[in-house]
Amino acid sequence: MRYKGIIASILETSTEIYELSDPTLNSLLNSVNIKHGYDLKKLVEDNPSYIVLINGKNIDLSKHTNTQLADGTQLEVIATIAGGCC
Repeated sequence: MRYKGIIASILETSTEIYELSDPTLNSLLNSVNIKHGYDLKKLVEDNPSYIVLINGKNIDLSKHTNTQLADGTQLEVIATIAGGCC
């Protein structure tokens, strides 16, 4: 699991590895919530500036929570909005 942008700062990490007894996207998101107390699923669903990639492919989280994750699957949560000035 990789986090980029502000989400990495919020969770205080940019990379984590999870071993799941139920290797689904929903199980992974629940594990993140348990570990960090932060609901990534709700964040992504409520805020279009976040995207989720599974092995580099953008997914609609609300439609793929039951997706099975194979061993070695790379999941990224990315904040697509960046600040800055001219």
